[in-house]
Amino acid sequence: MTHCRDLLSIPSLRNLQLLGGKKGLSRPMNWVYFILSQPFGNWVNYGDLIFYNPAGRDTSEDMLLSAIQEAELCGLAGLIFLLDPNLLPQLPDSVALEADRLAFPVFSLSITENINNISRDIITYIVQSNLQEKRGTSFWKKLLFEEASAEDPNLLTQAYINGINPRQSYCLYLFQFCNLPDYFKLPVQQRQVADPAALLSGFYSKIRFFLSGELTNYWLVEHQESCAVILPVSPSGPTTQSTQLFLSIVQKLEKQYPGARIRVAKGSLIFTLEQAPRSYIEAQRAIYIENLYPEELPYIDYSKLGFQRLLYEISDVELLRRYVEDTIGSLLLYDLQNHTDYYLTLLTYYRQMRNLTQTAQILNYHRNSMILRMQKIEEITGLDLSDHNHFYNIYVALEIYEYLKKLENET
Repeated sequence: MTHCRDLLSIPSLRNLQLLGGKKGLSRPMNWVYFILSQPFGNWVNYGDLIFYNPAGRDTSEDMLLSAIQEAELCGLAGLIFLLDPNLLPQLPDSVALEADRLAFPVFSLSITENINNISRDIITYIVQSNLQEKRGTSFWKKLLFEEASAEDPNLLTQAYINGINPRQSYCLYLFQFCNLPDYFKLPVQQRQVADPAALLSGFYSKIRFFLSGELTNYWLVEHQESCAVILPVSPSGPTTQSTQLFLSIVQKLEKQYPGARIRVAKGSLIFTLEQAPRSYIEAQRAIYIENLYPEELPYIDYSKLGFQRLLYEISDVELLRRYVEDTIGSLLLYDLQNHTDYYLTLLTYYRQMRNLTQTAQILNYHRNSMILRMQKIEEITGLDLSDHNHFYNIYVALEIYEYLKKLENET
């Protein structure tokens, strides 16, 4: 991945001056364009670097500032103003101040420089950098989605060839556009894009853009409605800052795609390359399990899912149904025959960690009425809600029943 800061290391750009926006130098840089006038939003893409030559047109301070604002809004890598000794000899101080305010890199370069050679050098740098990144991405993609790859005796050699350190620990995160079919039922004005392929392309680009502002070393593997992000970490795992970064990206994406349901999940740590496919599957499962429960969890760590992980591993649904029947089946039958809602009372009671007062408040019952309802539940089920062993049996049965209900709704 090429970043805007890389411009400062290209020999032919030795006369390039950074005016402001130093904090934004980590922005990804995908390509180079020349722009002569505004607006230019329809002609550029996320991560593009633009040479802007406004000479001979409106070079007022307001125009220059609006160019910076539009470039930042379009998610560009940076903006290079071409200075003309006669028409635009210098830029006002407000340009640097605005660049700093937006953390958007703004440069100046004399138009007398050999711009053709400079643009060629930038493009060459981008292409070479992208080739190296693509080799690494291709390696991870093959490892994740081709079953035989993890068993390849030349796996370590292939990793080194493609710039991957097989002795390094890695962490895999999975971004997923969970409601893509439903999203395309929204009005075109709301979803902005008519073609799913174009939407996903923009989705991937935005993730890459947000990551590049914070990370310098990672691989992004696109696959259907999701993309895996793999980054090297210490053996102890990623930091809390990494969690906050990925959560913030989900929040930004959902703002840019109103009505979208976007999630990110983390698989278990990858200590050897052979573990990568397992980590990817775990991240997929984490998102699937989150979809089955009412809580809104934009970020899901598979290792912290607890009991729900075990449920997913049980393929015998009939076995699960029998467990529910043996534990709380009498309560479900009573509710069905008498049009009562004792099951909801019991579920809420457990979800509130068996706090009677909080359960009464949520269900809008008097505390004494709640006591009577709990006694009735014990009478129907024959279970002692204060018994330690019964507590776990009931908790497991409730979670299984909620899981089964979600499964039935999906089919």
